[in-house]
Amino acid sequence: MPASLDELRRREEELRFLNEHLDQQKEQIVRDAGSALRQQELTLEQLSSPLIAEVDDSVPEHDEDVLHEVEPTQGPATERTCDEDADDAAQCSSDPSREPAAPRWSSSVYAPDVEAVEAGGAADTVNCGADTPAPTGMGNEAELRYHQAKLTVANEEIAKLRANLAARNSELADATALIKELQQQCAKLGRAEKAGKAALEREKATAAQQKARVQDLEKELALARQESEQAVRSEKASSSEQRSKDVRLQRALEELEKHRAMLRELREDREGSGQGARAEAQKLLAENTRLKKRQSELLLAFKKQMKLIDVLKRQKQHVEAAQMLSFTEAEFSKTLELGEQMA
Repeated sequence: MPASLDELRRREEELRFLNEHLDQQKEQIVRDAGSALRQQELTLEQLSSPLIAEVDDSVPEHDEDVLHEVEPTQGPATERTCDEDADDAAQCSSDPSREPAAPRWSSSVYAPDVEAVEAGGAADTVNCGADTPAPTGMGNEAELRYHQAKLTVANEEIAKLRANLAARNSELADATALIKELQQQCAKLGRAEKAGKAALEREKATAAQQKARVQDLEKELALARQESEQAVRSEKASSSEQRSKDVRLQRALEELEKHRAMLRELREDREGSGQGARAEAQKLLAENTRLKKRQSELLLAFKKQMKLIDVLKRQKQHVEAAQMLSFTEAEFSKTLELGEQMA
C-alpha cells in the first residue's frame, strides 16, 4: 500500500509538471498566433497602402485607355487565390508573348528596367514580407506587373501565415484535449488518494481500538496471574498446615487408642472377664480403629480432591485467558502490520 501511494504521488507530480508545461506551450502558441495575426495585418496594410498610392500616382489622368486596362487587371488580382496569382506571375515573367502592349509614351529606354523588375519578382517571392520600393523609371504596365507580383507574394505569405495559424490552432486543440485528459487523470488519482487516506484512517482507528482492547486484556491477565499466584501460595500454605494438623491429629488418635486399650485391659483384668470376651473386644476395637482411620483417610482424600478441582478450575480460566490474549495479540500485530504497509 505505501508503494502504491508513492507511485500515485509521483504520477501526480509528473502530471502537474506536464500540465504546467502544456500551459506554457499553450500561452506561447497563443502569443505566436497573436503576433502572426498582427504581422499579417501590418503586412496587408504595408502592401495595400503603397500599392494603391503608387498605382494612382503612376497612371496619368489624361490617359483613359491605360486606366481602363489597369482597373480590370487589378480587381481580379485581389480576389483570386494565391496559387493562381503565383501561376500568373510566373507566366508573365516567363512568357513575353502575354505581356500587354506598351503605352505610346514608353520608349526602349525603359526595357532594361522592366526586365529588372520581372527578374526581381522571384527575389520578392523568396524575401516574403519585405517592403521593397518600386524601381523608378519604368512604364506603367511594367510597374503594374511589379505590383501584381508583389501582391502575389503578399497573398502567398498570408496563405502561409494562415496555414501556420491553422497548424498552431490544431496543436492548441490537441494540447487542450491532452490537458483535459490529464486533469481527469489527476481528478481520478485525487479521488483514489482520498479513498486510500480514508481507508488508512479507518484502519488506524480500528488498530487503536484493538490496541486499547489488548491493553485491557493484558491488565485483566496480570490481575488473574496475581490472583492465581496468591491462590497457589495460599493453597500451599493451607495444604502444609492441613498436613501438619492431620499428622498431629493422627498421633493424638493413636495415643488415645493406646490409652483406651490400656484402660480396657485394666478393666478386664479388674473385672476378671474371660479370655474370649477380651479377644472379641480387641477384635472389635481393632476393626473400629481401622474404620476410623479409613474414614480419616477418605476425608483427607476428599479435601485434597476438592482443592485439586479448585486449582484445575483456576488453571482452566488462566489457559482460556491466555488463549484469548494470544489471539488478540496476533490480531493486533496483523492490524499494525497492515497500518505500516498502508503508511
